[in-house]
Amino acid sequence: MKKGVDNPHGYQLDKHGQPVCPSCKESTNIHYLQVPRLTCWACGAPMRLVQKIKFPVLSGGGFVYPRKGSKCPVCGKAMVVGDRVEQVVLNLGAMRRTGPNEWNGMGNSDLGGFMSVCTHQHNSSMPFGSVDVVDKAGNGQADLVFCSPGCLRKFFGLIADELERKMGIAKQRERTKHEQQN
Repeated sequence: MKKGVDNPHGYQLDKHGQPVCPSCKESTNIHYLQVPRLTCWACGAPMRLVQKIKFPVLSGGGFVYPRKGSKCPVCGKAMVVGDRVEQVVLNLGAMRRTGPNEWNGMGNSDLGGFMSVCTHQHNSSMPFGSVDVVDKAGNGQADLVFCSPGCLRKFFGLIADELERKMGIAKQRERTKHEQQN
């Protein structure tokens, strides 16, 4: 179960280099490992590919996620190897208008950055859901750091999963409220 470039999650590999399910020991095609919520095709056991991420990832003054910055928050891969740094950075920021065509926001302690994703419904039956990804980032700036574009893509998938989870909770509350009224 040695971790490496071709096996960043540390799964046991079969003789063909394919990950083996920790529950039933069946080989799983590597192409199925690209989705965040993988289950074994043979037994249905979860084969978690991404780290557990709690939202908001930044809150109350921080501005770099992950705080230690040495491992990707999605897959756990080291982003700094010796003197080599491999990172994909999602920059978020807020700027203050200082003139008709002038903006300033770098390091301004009066600003608090944020990033959220929510449903917006108008005359719709869509349940409400909201995910605060970054809340009150220090100086109005935030850097979310990942090891690759693929992990950035998975991070956005995790945000969508959390939004769907919250929409499901809202839908269940509405259903319970409706049943109690009848």
